[in-house]
Amino acid sequence: AMTATSAPTSFPTRGGPCIALEVGIIFDEYSGETGWMLVAGNYYPENPEKNDIVWESRYYDPSEYSKRADTAHKCFSQGYYTFVFTDGNGDGICCNHGKGSYVLSSQGKVITIGGEMRSKEETFVFGLPYVELKPVDTNGNGRDDRLESMMPYDSSNMIEGVDCENFRLVILTDEYGLETTWELFEGSDKASGTLIANGGPYGSRYTYVVNYCLASPKEYALYVYDWDRRGLCCESGRGWYRVFSGDIVIVDSDGQFGEADFTQFTLPVGV
Repeated sequence: AMTATSAPTSFPTRGGPCIALEVGIIFDEYSGETGWMLVAGNYYPENPEKNDIVWESRYYDPSEYSKRADTAHKCFSQGYYTFVFTDGNGDGICCNHGKGSYVLSSQGKVITIGGEMRSKEETFVFGLPYVELKPVDTNGNGRDDRLESMMPYDSSNMIEGVDCENFRLVILTDEYGLETTWELFEGSDKASGTLIANGGPYGSRYTYVVNYCLASPKEYALYVYDWDRRGLCCESGRGWYRVFSGDIVIVDSDGQFGEADFTQFTLPVGV
């Protein structure tokens, strides 16, 4: 599970090894309104000259970036930073003119996700190296406050091998991890089933592992999606995904699919 850091009360001064960051964006129709910057330390919106800007976006020409995806990569020393995402019209990159979004990640760990905005900028403070915290659901809607993904499947009252069986999903993302998402339904498909787990978007070129003990005997349906409809392989890297139950392989996908890949399975396997 992936969650956010809050603003650190103290952090080591910058220095030491270079820690990778990735900014991934799916643009709406008006990419020219979109921008971002990374500020070392605090961000001063009222005193721009005080901002120590260490990384910032290019101009995203609509003729090249409208309704397309892009990623940027750079590495930084340890310390704390403020990520500032801006939209010139103040309505974000979702959902008035397309379903855009952005993902900030470090070494595969998703720091923050956004896209819907009600102002011209939003900020997020984090530390490097980034430390993942547990998902938090303070408003009781069943979703992580920061990433909006469903809270982890709860099998605390079940016994593996008796009334639940292992489910393990392993995904290797391609060069556009922000395009990859998935949903797991209890039932034969998404139309008649109940959504019980989901994940993504992700960082790029990183392996993600999800482990649950799912209620059994039951039928399940897994959907893996690619926003750009090119799958996980092979135009932008050689991604793939696999599904296991214990040592049993349920799916061994080479990542070559279009917009979505669908798998229906029953737990326990073979019963």
